[in-house]
Amino acid sequence: MPQSYPWLLVYGTRYQFLMRYTLKIMPTLLRQGPYRFYFYSGDVGEPHHIHVDAGDSSAKFWLTPVSLHYNLGFSARELRAIERVVLQHQKKFVEAWNAYFGT
Repeated sequence: MPQSYPWLLVYGTRYQFLMRYTLKIMPTLLRQGPYRFYFYSGDVGEPHHIHVDAGDSSAKFWLTPVSLHYNLGFSARELRAIERVVLQHQKKFVEAWNAYFGT
């Protein structure tokens, strides 16, 4: 499931509206290097997890305990680097999840 939306660029001011809406439903918790760490507002009811995107690649990590759920396009080296970031910020991600979803 790609997370980039290049087709939005052709809609001018509509793009700005759609981006504001998209940001509300996909809260970004961290940007580090090329990586964006976020969750979907529709993820309520699922175990704690974080999505990670960079370019056309995407992955999902469970947070308790930290483990890879799926990977679409990241190399093994990138996944190890991403996992280190997730482990480093695990507490922050879980706290943000609980605050957002009220759990």
